[in-house]
Amino acid sequence: MFMFFFVLYLKCKKTGYLILSALILAAAAYVRPIVYYLGFALAFFMIYANGLKGLRKCVGHALIFVLIVYSLLGIWQVRNYIRCHDAGFCYAERFDLSYQGLFGNYTRNTDALTQGMSPLPYYISVSFRSLVSFMTRPGNFKYFECEPLTIGGLILGYPWMVFWLSGFIIGAVRSRRNIYIQFMLFVTLYFIVASVGTQMWIMGTKLRVAMMSFIAIISAYGWSSLRDSCRV
Repeated sequence: MFMFFFVLYLKCKKTGYLILSALILAAAAYVRPIVYYLGFALAFFMIYANGLKGLRKCVGHALIFVLIVYSLLGIWQVRNYIRCHDAGFCYAERFDLSYQGLFGNYTRNTDALTQGMSPLPYYISVSFRSLVSFMTRPGNFKYFECEPLTIGGLILGYPWMVFWLSGFIIGAVRSRRNIYIQFMLFVTLYFIVASVGTQMWIMGTKLRVAMMSFIAIISAYGWSSLRDSCRV
């Protein structure tokens, strides 16, 4: 729903669509706190999407968007401060950053492949491997406790993953002239960076759920543009 209304805002530049998208994004943060910083990031994207044309109006819209999102999230932070003397939005977020995430992980390194590496090669190695794992691991049906379903899911999952990931890469490369695809790619990259940065080795495919609708459209756009190029 957030994607739908934000795309309508990009298309029509109407404040009503902007307000609806802000309300829905704030609600989404209560479900998945990983969305918390997306509002700030999107404010800069709004300015980028508009370019230098109508910059004053665009900055005003960005401020409205940020104000709505973080006023609604701030209510919960005020509640946390009153009840727990902690003004943070979600404890899990800080726990992930401090104990499981990428930042400061060099001092906690237990990875056999990177022992003895200096910090820069280490962070490049673990970031890239976490990214590949995050984007190429298919979903798993093991929790259904049905062995044929689990095996069948893995057999079909890898070809399906290759299909959508290939389309996603093509769509990302061909997104230069499509601001709507750029928006979806921007949100997807936000989720990727946030997931790798906060959970690294332990992140599972469940973290892709929040961005799968964006990935699906980018992938479909990539395959469609490739088909159109072949016809020409």
